[in-house]
Amino acid sequence: MASEASVAANNDIREQAAQHTLAANPLVGVRGQDILDSARLLLGQILSNPVAAAQQYLTLLAELGRIATGASELAPDAKDRRFADPAWRESVTYRSLAQSYLAWGNAIYRFLDEAKLDKRDAERARFVVSLIVDAMSPTNSLAGNPAALKKLVDTGGASLVHG
Repeated sequence: MASEASVAANNDIREQAAQHTLAANPLVGVRGQDILDSARLLLGQILSNPVAAAQQYLTLLAELGRIATGASELAPDAKDRRFADPAWRESVTYRSLAQSYLAWGNAIYRFLDEAKLDKRDAERARFVVSLIVDAMSPTNSLAGNPAALKKLVDTGGASLVHG
């Protein structure tokens, strides 16, 4: 009987965890070796296609020039909650930061689209790139996250202490 109660309690805990998880972990079931292999494949593509890599680099530089002069049309997707704070639209600094991040990510994805990869390798490379691009989001740092900075000021630093 005690074991049945223990199993029921464990199942209840698992169910609660599943219900209260904010998002699925994209790395569940992904081996580290698969990520390394895909990263190696991507690097190999860059090295074996220097002309395509250079073209994307030049396109990125042109977009960065438009960002610097205020002529860029890049904007985060309205559904992207990372950029929901009004500062991303109202502040020249934050808007330029978001546009630069988007321009960089777009250049990498365009390179992948042009690479001659079979379907499986292209999907794997796209997954690795998405991890890298998401990890480099300016919202992942305190200085690059206006909502976190506002909370820091509003709480007198307590939000930083408590994480």
